[in-house]
Amino acid sequence: MFTKKFSKAAGIINSEEYKTLLTLRKDFPDFKIKIKTIEKRESKVTYSGLSIYKMKAAISHITQNEECVTLFEKYIEVYKGQKGKYATLKKLFPDKYKEEYNALDPSAMAEIDKLAKEYEEAENSGNTAA
Repeated sequence: MFTKKFSKAAGIINSEEYKTLLTLRKDFPDFKIKIKTIEKRESKVTYSGLSIYKMKAAISHITQNEECVTLFEKYIEVYKGQKGKYATLKKLFPDKYKEEYNALDPSAMAEIDKLAKEYEEAENSGNTAA
């Protein structure tokens, strides 16, 4: 089984992949070439454009509770400077707020985007009280 990248490279005469394929065919005459396909899950939900600021704004909008926002800010502080901070926070967010976030209408998303921008501008200006 080959990857698409390998099979494409094997199509170029005198490339390393081509030579490897010739050797395999010579050593194993009954060898059949099969290209690996990646299964794409149709049910997978993606969160493109979901920044840390947007998560914080969504939590504020969804819960209407400052304690939840403060707790998320504590998570941000705990993971600050660590490798994989965003990935960890992005995993925590859907675990708690996935259903509510996915049910938001476009006007609510516009409010969240606006609030996220305010959070980002406040942090970049050195004022985290926003």
